[in-house]
Amino acid sequence: MGVAIAGSTGIMATPLPFLPARPAARFWSLLDTVVQENQIQTMVVGLPLHASGIEGDGAGRARLLANQASERYGFCVELWDERFTTAHARRLLQESGISSRDEKRSIDSLAATLLIESWLQRRSASMAGSGGTGARER
Repeated sequence: MGVAIAGSTGIMATPLPFLPARPAARFWSLLDTVVQENQIQTMVVGLPLHASGIEGDGAGRARLLANQASERYGFCVELWDERFTTAHARRLLQESGISSRDEKRSIDSLAATLLIESWLQRRSASMAGSGGTGARER
């Protein structure tokens, strides 16, 4: 699973090492470490949607992950539209010449980075539109 964190400026994201989803105990242990080491206070989980906006096949798994993470860590976990992030990441990596051997993990990590940056941009725009009160659209 691709993972990224927002930088201190709240503008850019940084990819973290790929987290294997299986076995689940190992995934949660690795994610626990990411959360603790980076003092995470909000998590964003990609919600797979079709181009039409209808939820895709993995939406149920994304919702389950978001609910489990929220219960486990006790902070806000938001679902965010991940349409086109994988395709965009794949195109960027092909243009940069990343080897196909490393492609899957690299695509997932870059897609997570693009997802977080999209979320950060919307949050920033929502905060600016609300007079900086911190209100944001969901």
